[in-house]
Amino acid sequence: MLPPPNTNPPNHMHTRKSPDFHLPPPQQKPGKEGEPVYTLVLDMDETLIHFEEVGGKGRFFIRPYAERFLKEMAELYEIVVFTAGVQEYADKVLDILDPNKYITHRLYRQHLTLRPGIILKDLSKIGRDLFRTMIIDNAPENFKLQPDNGIEIISWYNNPYDTELLELMPFLTELVMKKVDDVVPAVRKLKEQRRKKRFKNTKYW
Repeated sequence: MLPPPNTNPPNHMHTRKSPDFHLPPPQQKPGKEGEPVYTLVLDMDETLIHFEEVGGKGRFFIRPYAERFLKEMAELYEIVVFTAGVQEYADKVLDILDPNKYITHRLYRQHLTLRPGIILKDLSKIGRDLFRTMIIDNAPENFKLQPDNGIEIISWYNNPYDTELLELMPFLTELVMKKVDDVVPAVRKLKEQRRKKRFKNTKYW
């Protein structure tokens, strides 16, 4: 039985900055010696998986293409999962989701920066070049400190036809293949394209 995710900030939360949690230096991919390392930070709940508690028992479901996404992106990126869930819960999920250890590092609830009413995932604390770091999260307020490094993904609960992760893969692959010096302009352009696509597909009657 999985423990509950416990992702909500406590009611008594006050302004607090978590200590820096600089990760070990990034490891270059085989055959990429001397080339820049790109870091992809991923949220977990409603981004990679969805957790449900039914009858006192917890279980989770894996988003379509999540396992393929991790495998293929791990060939290009250093992958870091940054979840608001508690470590006990997250580790049990990730041990099942990622048996091949495509995820290089895991960050949990204790690594969040907490401010009244919100939780923040401060990318400046992980010790990576922000020109080559992105975060994918279903809650854009989580990456409010570095909005131009963040890509909002639609929250996933149970849609078996979801293709969000699959659709992001060509963009993420191209960034590395082109060895871009700064991911921010590309991320901005991607977000504008995605915004226009969703607006175009919106039905009002």
